[in-house]
Amino acid sequence: MVSDLGMVSYKGREDSTVTMDGSTFSGRTLALVLGIGQYFGGGMRVAPNALLDDGYFDVVTIGDIGPLELLYNLPGVYRGTHLRNPKVKSERARTVRGESDERLMIQADGDLLGEVPAQFQILPKALTYLY
Repeated sequence: MVSDLGMVSYKGREDSTVTMDGSTFSGRTLALVLGIGQYFGGGMRVAPNALLDDGYFDVVTIGDIGPLELLYNLPGVYRGTHLRNPKVKSERARTVRGESDERLMIQADGDLLGEVPAQFQILPKALTYLY
């Protein structure tokens, strides 16, 4: 199971388009993160509102943030308080499509998968688990 997906520009902010359940957002984006769980590697609480079994991605968009502002706000990612920044948005969606005129990379659990355009969809109750 993939617990997190991210679309990241390594060279800086890019104009990108994100469509979530039919609603479209366009703008300068540093990163787009799709979380099923709250945590990423190293204890970063990137999607603090995510629930494993709710049938939604928690979509966290980091907007037009420069390097110094990103560094200043980095500790908040570990506490889950980065969502207080007005340039960071969190929404829920079952389908997400990312597009960009520039190269925008896709990661899953820290591994590079490719680049946009790409579409992701939740398959509710696709996994069965015992507890």
